Amino acid sequence: DLLNAKKLIVNYISYDVIEFLSPATVLICSKCSGIGHFRKQCTEQHETCKTCAQAFSDLKNHHCTADPVCKHCSGNHLSNSAKCPVIKSFRAELTRMILNTDHQLHQSSSSSAKNNNHNYAYNLLNFPPLPAPQALNNSVMMKLDELMTKITDVKDHLAILSSKHDKFEQFMIDKTQQDELVKQQMDLLQKNDHELKKDLV
Repeated sequence: DLLNAKKLIVNYISYDVIEFLSPATVLICSKCSGIGHFRKQCTEQHETCKTCAQAFSDLKNHHCTADPVCKHCSGNHLSNSAKCPVIKSFRAELTRMILNTDHQLHQSSSSSAKNNNHNYAYNLLNFPPLPAPQALNNSVMMKLDELMTKITDVKDHLAILSSKHDKFEQFMIDKTQQDELVKQQMDLLQKNDHELKKDLV
């Protein structure tokens, strides 16, 4: 039993095992906001507003004040709120009952198992130990090292190519700017030449 052993071994690693019991679910009636039953099982004639805790024959005609008042403890929260002390107390009692029931069932099953297995004799040879984990072969490690070296070389080569590409892009930008400047100067020279010819005429 894992709970009794309190240990679980997976891949040669030991893990602690503890029992987990989720909080007991408390039934709250959607009709009367009562605890411990469903709407179909409800015996109340009137419906209760879960917000203001007032009972009406038809909630459709009810104009709620929107001020929360708990039906169970008169606190300023909804009647089905989990923080209600009455609901908390009910849940705690229900959880204790479940724990006691589980404990009794566990004791009963343990005693039954002992009675049924009184002739059983534990023998360690029937449970041989697991084989030791195998270490990686040296050749595999060498291949991995070679692969890592090649990957590093490729990364360095890509970095060099990226640097050259950036330099080429900057060269093209500078060339474009220089060509534009030359074009502007040529236009200016042509304009001056044209004006000079007009003056001579």
